[in-house]
Amino acid sequence: MLADWIEREGRVDGPVRVHIKLDTGLGRNGVREPDWPAMFTLASDYEARGYLEVRGLMSHFSGTSDADDAEQIAAFDRAAALAEGFGLQPSLRHLAATAGALKFPEARYDATRLGIALYGLDPIAPDARCGLELRPALTLTAHVRRYDVDDMPRWLLDVGQVDGLLPVAEGELLLQDEAGDRWRLERVDACHCVVTPLGDVERSAHRRVTVIGGTASADDWAAASGTINYEVTTRLSGRIARDYQGGAAEHPSHSGRRLRTPERPASASPLPEFVIDDAELADRLRQLAEAGTALDLTADAYGFGLERVLGLAAGLRLKYLVRRPHDLAALRDFGVSATVEPFAPAATRAAYGLADDSRAPAVLRSELAQIKRVHAGQGVSYGYEWHASETTTIGLVPVGYADAIPRSAAHRAELLVRETPAPLVGRVAMDQVVVNLGDRDGAPGEPVRLWGPRPSDFSLQDWAGWTGLCVEGLVAGLGTRVQRRSARDNEAV
Repeated sequence: MLADWIEREGRVDGPVRVHIKLDTGLGRNGVREPDWPAMFTLASDYEARGYLEVRGLMSHFSGTSDADDAEQIAAFDRAAALAEGFGLQPSLRHLAATAGALKFPEARYDATRLGIALYGLDPIAPDARCGLELRPALTLTAHVRRYDVDDMPRWLLDVGQVDGLLPVAEGELLLQDEAGDRWRLERVDACHCVVTPLGDVERSAHRRVTVIGGTASADDWAAASGTINYEVTTRLSGRIARDYQGGAAEHPSHSGRRLRTPERPASASPLPEFVIDDAELADRLRQLAEAGTALDLTADAYGFGLERVLGLAAGLRLKYLVRRPHDLAALRDFGVSATVEPFAPAATRAAYGLADDSRAPAVLRSELAQIKRVHAGQGVSYGYEWHASETTTIGLVPVGYADAIPRSAAHRAELLVRETPAPLVGRVAMDQVVVNLGDRDGAPGEPVRLWGPRPSDFSLQDWAGWTGLCVEGLVAGLGTRVQRRSARDNEAV
């Protein structure tokens, strides 16, 4: 692709600096060992022609066992020696991320990709500890409010799955408020955490509770939800106000500021996108108005975008509601008023496809970034939780738990690749997943649909069954790297 572009343009503004990623055993992205000579031949030729400069060789540990990782170190050494034989002289060789760099000093080479430890989280927990004194850099807080339902008190925190929190086992976590009182976390609902005070609290108590940090660390949340601390923190919504002045990363319930999801910069990377059918959404809003049903605008209209939804609803006699008081602040920017109804019925979210078995008027899609053949017995992705039972083709899709696919979807979910279901295999990573294409042909750039409105698409309800998340959490919890946009003219959603 690079050579085609240069030859078509007839020019190049200096060589493009590249790092070649090698598959030394993770079985995911990177060049397989049988293809190294061909890759190095091509790279050497393009260097000679001034197209590129190979600045680095890189790979990634599977973390399956010390023995497997040692084999990867040996493979990486073979690759570096082979590259040198082809005349390549990369100045940066990097194999290890945080955990690998700590466990294998010999794998540090010229650079290491330190990550989660920089934020004070242990890269090896919960199975073991890395041995460093780490101080978590993040605290998440939210307000607790009392609501009386059928003369029974219910205590709710103004944060839930729509903000990126994962479901947890009942009673696994104890939280603490600013007065020192403890609260037992009963469950994480769509927009709230349901909690129970463990002591006497004032009837009208309106306190700030530490949700992550204090008595419930990111590791504690990970253990309670069956995941890792990476997912707990990277899933936190971009709508949550951040305070970088040495205080807490507060939920908008104490902020009053409206944070817009940052626009993704122009990029050639095949990142996921959430494409909305505005015409269909507008028609559903009209139906809602005709039925006299209010519209729920919580959490930036559940990720569809307040500006878009209010624009489509202009001129309709719709009543608006939100399920949390702090969501009112965002509406004030548009001069819109709403009632606060924590227990609003599902019908108020029907326009988004979040009620009953309705389909969302949108598609979440990506594309294949790479395909490769793997042989029988090859382990794929971290921990080798999946091995190919026979020679097969796998595809890499650049969307992970920081974007849209919770780790709980591993070995359950399917994606639609070129209109054909493909099972998700191996662990879900932060930025990518692997699908098994079997004997099908494939090529980078082919479309992948996660869920959508067509009968042949997988639905939000399918994903809720695979992941344990509610449909509201799946849509509103999409990460900031997912590009939100309207369908273009004549574009099929």
